[in-house]
Amino acid sequence: MSCSDIIRFGRVVKKIIPNRRILISLLVFQILLLGYSSLTHSPALDEVGHLAAGIYCWEHKQFDVYRVNPPLVREVAAIPAVLNSASQPWERYSRGIITRPEWNLGRDFIEKNPNTWKWYFISARWILIPFQLLGSFVCYLWATKLFGKDSGLIVLILWCFSPNLLAWGATITPDATSASMGVLAGYSYWKWLREPNWQHALFAGLSLGLAELTKTTWIVLFGLWPILWLFWQYLETKNSNSISVSTKLKQLIFILFLGVYLLNLGYGFIGSLQKVKNYQFASRTFAGPNSITDGGNGGNIFAKSWIGEIPLPVPSDYLSGIDLQKLDFERGSWSYLNGEWKANGWWYYYIVAVLLKVPTGILLLSLLALFLSISRFKFLHFDWKSEIVLIAPAIVIFVLVSSQTGFSIYLRYILPCFPFVFIWISKVGLILCQKNKLLLMTLYFSLVWFVVSSLWVYPHSMSYFNELAGGPTKGYRYLLDANIDWGQDLFYLKKWYDDHPDARPLFLDCHTSISPQKFGISSELPPQGFDRTENEDPLPLSELKNKGPRPGWYALSVHILNNRKGSYNYLLQHFKPVTTIGYSIYIYDIKLDEANQVRRIMGLPELRE
Repeated sequence: MSCSDIIRFGRVVKKIIPNRRILISLLVFQILLLGYSSLTHSPALDEVGHLAAGIYCWEHKQFDVYRVNPPLVREVAAIPAVLNSASQPWERYSRGIITRPEWNLGRDFIEKNPNTWKWYFISARWILIPFQLLGSFVCYLWATKLFGKDSGLIVLILWCFSPNLLAWGATITPDATSASMGVLAGYSYWKWLREPNWQHALFAGLSLGLAELTKTTWIVLFGLWPILWLFWQYLETKNSNSISVSTKLKQLIFILFLGVYLLNLGYGFIGSLQKVKNYQFASRTFAGPNSITDGGNGGNIFAKSWIGEIPLPVPSDYLSGIDLQKLDFERGSWSYLNGEWKANGWWYYYIVAVLLKVPTGILLLSLLALFLSISRFKFLHFDWKSEIVLIAPAIVIFVLVSSQTGFSIYLRYILPCFPFVFIWISKVGLILCQKNKLLLMTLYFSLVWFVVSSLWVYPHSMSYFNELAGGPTKGYRYLLDANIDWGQDLFYLKKWYDDHPDARPLFLDCHTSISPQKFGISSELPPQGFDRTENEDPLPLSELKNKGPRPGWYALSVHILNNRKGSYNYLLQHFKPVTTIGYSIYIYDIKLDEANQVRRIMGLPELRE
């Protein structure tokens, strides 16, 4: 088929199938993709804490559990468990300025609901799917108003098939939901900028408050929106029908006030308007030399200044959550990039992560959109003011997250940027009305490549890596942790375990906070490696036998397998997996003679049957 035939086919399809049918079909397909992924994947690490924290919010009307994130997403996710009166023990609850009880409470929840905990997690994911549909629809509306209906359909394709949104949209972590609510807020604010009236101001304020209740990242909007208003006001042409600047300013204040009000309402106004001096902070940023970061017991650098007398218009747990998150970044954590472990992060981590985790087709479309932006084609007439308002939140969030170099681990932290970038990329839809074969073929090729690449890895979208990284089987060379392995494939491992009764004994070590026994998998931890050093006292023979490879079946997740301590280097160096579970768990079958051969190389005593 020639290029002309492909272009002609695309135009025929576009004429035969109405946009509305395509829109509905894509949304239905998105529901199916998210629903199936939610059903088949085990709870990821943070999900265990989120569900217990959501139940805690409903039962105790308090918000200090998992306070590093606002409560809206976990509250919605916990509705099925609360309505079914799921058992949740609170014996291990504790409170303190750095206490994180959600992990113990999450494990206790699973312990107390042995027959139903899986369905509580699945139903929690399902109930959040409407947020993803809302994000899809808002992206469609915004792109359509900026660039036309073809662009609306393109952004819908980008959103519905994005492996990163499919992965995190099928969990109860707040990242994907915050992306949806953030773009809703951005769209509502843009509508108000274009047509400033009290109705649009009301919707902008409501959506701002809802976005703030999904993720603290959106606090940047309280500073960004006034700046964008000044920018818009400066470039606005004089219009006799336009309302006065003073009225617009009043509406802007109303928007910000309503956003703050809803944020406080979401926390039940607990601790609202508390004076700054009454807080005890943990991070160096707010506590100063007495910070937990520096070995102190916490403090408040504002307590004796005039700032300490200011009543803050935010809930106390919201502010303490920001402080606790800041503490985590100040303490730092081991991070991994391109085969290197580091005690903190890299400023360019998220640039590399985007280049490896975002489908190559989208990267090509972004280059095409950039080319259109700087070109002088007669058919292009962009509203530059609107585009700046569109892309500014993505830039600010990306820079903010990249600047926190205490640790660099999760691509999901920049997920709120995605819808804004997708809408900007969708300007390539303007090409569909033109006769430029090269541009048309680039557009069609990139879209098809993107969709095929994403679906080829689905439903294991969390482990997705693009072709530049060598695909998900090679992704561990560049990124680890939640970028490829976050305990999501234990349901699949259970099925493999049941289908292979000969795989006994099973040595298992996976990146999860849930005991394998809860999945019905009987196992023990694999033997760790052995490094002989000159200064090391010789180990007794009984301990040496428990080091290095032993005969049996091994199941290790890729994050554990490549841990910075090199605990299982003997597997990486001397054995090849016989299969993989998804792309995150590697299965090894080691025979006695194979184990002894490697043990001789390692200087360990051989084993007998």
